[in-house]
Amino acid sequence: MITHDLISTLIDRFQGSALGTFVGDAMGREVEGWSWGQIRVRYGVLNRVGEGIYTDDTEMMIGIMEALLEDPGFDPAIIAERFLANFHPFRGYGARIYGIMDQLRQGASWDQVGTDSWGNGGASASPPSDSSFMTSGSDYRRLSFVAPRSPTDIPRGWPAPWPRPWL
Repeated sequence: MITHDLISTLIDRFQGSALGTFVGDAMGREVEGWSWGQIRVRYGVLNRVGEGIYTDDTEMMIGIMEALLEDPGFDPAIIAERFLANFHPFRGYGARIYGIMDQLRQGASWDQVGTDSWGNGGASASPPSDSSFMTSGSDYRRLSFVAPRSPTDIPRGWPAPWPRPWL
């Protein structure tokens, strides 16, 4: 049974996961792709935010959250619109996303654009998408069956940060 207390708890967890993702992304931005050894040699323990600028991963997470506010049913067309509206190249997007954004800007449908990228940004975008299904396990499981399972299994049009629940 869904109660007011449960809703409050779920909202709190959702906000916490999004905020934690944002802070971790901003802290790790300047060392993205570095090994632990490289970070340790240069900084010791990384315990500061640096410039405090988040990356494309958080920007796409924000787009997913905005899309969920507009339509809790998780409409890929709305997500694509939000990704395009929020696209700021200085955030550090991978090279392939520029072609996708150009196609979307020219009016291509979300399911007609795509790439064979596995999209590591999916890890950052998953907290809001995973959280949106916290009260409905059946929807969460349904998405797990259609989400890509390997780098060679990316349907055209699936943005990298699509939810990939591993059930």
